[in-house]
Amino acid sequence: MLECNPIDSLNKHKETEQAVQIGSSAMQFFDGLVVETIDQTTILLDWTSCCQDMALKGYIIRCKKMNNSSCNEIFVPPGITSYTITGLEPNTEYKLCIDAVDQCSQVICSSGNMTQTTDPLFKERRRHAVPYIAVLMAICLLIAAAVVPLLFLLKYV
Repeated sequence: MLECNPIDSLNKHKETEQAVQIGSSAMQFFDGLVVETIDQTTILLDWTSCCQDMALKGYIIRCKKMNNSSCNEIFVPPGITSYTITGLEPNTEYKLCIDAVDQCSQVICSSGNMTQTTDPLFKERRRHAVPYIAVLMAICLLIAAAVVPLLFLLKYV
């Protein structure tokens, strides 16, 4: 499980992972978890609850940028099994974890740790023909605006 304590979070994270591996037969994991990158700044999480018969307080979603000590925790109430994380950085890998917690804030189901990378920004702008056509049309109109009055004057002079 992803730890969000800023104090010595790396060591606590290792201890937590070992505890989950040792006691993994008792820990339930989510079924049908979908993690999808929507665009450069958005990740969608969608899951099926594993806590049908338990008193569920809600879900805690943890989102941490890789190689960064800060971690965001988002609380989602029970009954909601989808969440969109926005405001992320483009082309960045994030570590994510969803924990279902009971009324005593004890983890009863976990997604385990997963990683997802947001889409990169487009580095190269595509060239479109539309601006060139607009420039050509403007030139034609300017020429017509200059030539028509001259022809009119020459005809009556």
